[in-house]
Amino acid sequence: MASMSQRASKDVSCYNKYDKGATYSGAARTAIYEGKNKTCKNWKTYHSNYTSFYPDHNYCRNPKEKEILKPWCYTGPDHQFGLCNIPVCGCRNSINDLKYNGSISTTRFGNTCLRWENAKNYRGQTENYCRTPPNDADNAGGPWCYISRDGWNRCNIPVCEGRI
Repeated sequence: MASMSQRASKDVSCYNKYDKGATYSGAARTAIYEGKNKTCKNWKTYHSNYTSFYPDHNYCRNPKEKEILKPWCYTGPDHQFGLCNIPVCGCRNSINDLKYNGSISTTRFGNTCLRWENAKNYRGQTENYCRTPPNDADNAGGPWCYISRDGWNRCNIPVCEGRI
C-alpha cells in the first residue's frame, strides 16, 4: 500500500488509472451507491483498517487499490461504499500514440516537467507538458519531458478507456 507521502497528487480534478486512484488527493465527496448519488461519510466514523490513513474528512480515496479500481468512499451503514464519479486523468489513444497533446506535466516519479524552452533541445514545444517530439528516438516509450536541462523522465499518461 502506498504511504501518505506517495499519495500526494499534483492534479486533483482526476485520478490516475494506473494506480487506481491511490494517489488521488482531491476534494470529491460524492459516490454512486445503488444507482444514486450519495454524499461520502467521514472516514473517521468507520472502524476499518483504512480509516487511519486519512484525517478528519469525507473525500473520495482508494486505500484498497489492489481490490477496487478507482477512488471510493463509505456511503452508509455497515461499511457500504460507492465508487466516486471522478474522471481519469488525461489519456492517450494507444500505447504507441505519438501525438499526445494534453496538459499533464508530471512524470511517473512525480517530478514536475521543465518548460521546454529551458531544456537542452526542442525549444519549439509548448509549456512544460509531456510530449513525444517529432523524430525523437525516445518516443517509443511514450510521452516524456525534461526534469532538468539534460535529464528527462517518462510521463504517466494512461491509455484512454476502451482503447488498445
